[in-house]
Amino acid sequence: MGTPAVEENRSTQDLGIEFEHVDHSFIHGNRAVLVLKDFSLNIEPAEFVSDDD
Repeated sequence: MGTPAVEENRSTQDLGIEFEHVDHSFIHGNRAVLVLKDFSLNIEPAEFVSDDD
C-alpha cells in the first residue's frame, strides 16, 4: 500500500507582495517622465497598507 497523496491547499491569505529595485517611467508629450527609481516594497501576508490622502 502506497502513501496517500497530500493536496496542498494554499489560500491567498498566505501570500505577500514584494517589489525590489523597480524603475518606471512614462511618456508625456515627447519626453520620458521618471516616476519610480529604485523603488522597493514588501507587504507581509495579512498586513494592511493604506494611504489616507
